[in-house]
Amino acid sequence: MAENSTALSPTPIAVALVQHEERIVFIRKRGWPKGVLGLVSGVIKEGETPEAVALQEVERELGEKPNLVERIGVYPFEEQAQLLYVFFVLLTGSLCLGENSASATTIPINQLNTLDYGTGLSIGDWLSARKSKLDTRNL
Repeated sequence: MAENSTALSPTPIAVALVQHEERIVFIRKRGWPKGVLGLVSGVIKEGETPEAVALQEVERELGEKPNLVERIGVYPFEEQAQLLYVFFVLLTGSLCLGENSASATTIPINQLNTLDYGTGLSIGDWLSARKSKLDTRNL
């Protein structure tokens, strides 16, 4: 029987699209090249749930206990042999980098760009869903 610390294949990754105020948080983990940023993420080990890992990683990387708001979706990231479980997370306190984070950058929501691979797909889906909710409220 495998231990709980054994990674699954393709590698399942919990990803958190973190909103702090009206901005999205991107981090650079220690060991990453300068200029490389990503969403908060962590490997899901056997026996763990994607939601629990997403919340744990946000607290570990940004020093604040988050509120899980909603699941955005599941996205294959074939170039990295990963399956991304992406969640929208809202932080209301202050940001404080954890020991694995080298730096953090926040980008205003209205300046976010999307990509057609990896977490870029989830950002596009979240932006579309957010716009639909805002449009519905304004009816």
